[in-house]
Amino acid sequence: MEIVFLGTAASIPTPTRSLPSVLVDEELLVDCGEGATQRLLSAGSLDTIKRVIITHSHLDHSAGIATLIWTLWLRGKRNPLIVSGPSYVKDLVFSLLKEFGTPLERLTFSIEYKESFEDVKFASTDHHPETFALKVEKGNARICYSSDTAPCNSVINLARGCDVLIHEATFLNNERHLAHMLKHSTAGDAGRIASEARVKKLVLFHWPWTLEGREHLLVKEAEAFFNGEVILAHDLETISL
Repeated sequence: MEIVFLGTAASIPTPTRSLPSVLVDEELLVDCGEGATQRLLSAGSLDTIKRVIITHSHLDHSAGIATLIWTLWLRGKRNPLIVSGPSYVKDLVFSLLKEFGTPLERLTFSIEYKESFEDVKFASTDHHPETFALKVEKGNARICYSSDTAPCNSVINLARGCDVLIHEATFLNNERHLAHMLKHSTAGDAGRIASEARVKKLVLFHWPWTLEGREHLLVKEAEAFFNGEVILAHDLETISL
């Protein structure tokens, strides 16, 4: 399994990092923050996309879907694009396309909503609106993506025994009360969850622009709770399993 981090920034983009989006095996796009389409072009994987999972409706995780669909259309995509996520995602996607004046009758491919996949398991997180964490299993490889969440047992249970846990790290521990109030996690939280779930590797994701230049602090805090490998995700970095 190959994981490409297309966008790793929390909430707002930076000069070097786009909004959250992760590519799995060149065909599954998990979240589609603004900038995802350009990153897919850079990775040479735009035309291989078959499925898109939007974990929740917040702008930084979903706004890029309209750009992606528009670009695929103008490039002549023919095969269906499968979209999944919480039940409201279907209406979200078509509402965005309609508001942006997309001529749906002229699309060269269909957009189909699917609730589940054989190789993907979902779990609700502690975030608003309804948000899904997910686990992708292919052969012996297993990865878990937390999406946005305060620390919660559902993510621990979903991630248990995975090769890689991609977990948000929006705050440092000195702001954990603010993080939890906003339904987010600290780097220390991510480390604790990785340890409890007994994963092999922890990837810190969705980290903020305010810590650029000091991002080593995120890794240090996670390592205080997790004995495995801790990786800080940057755009266009790749992990192969």
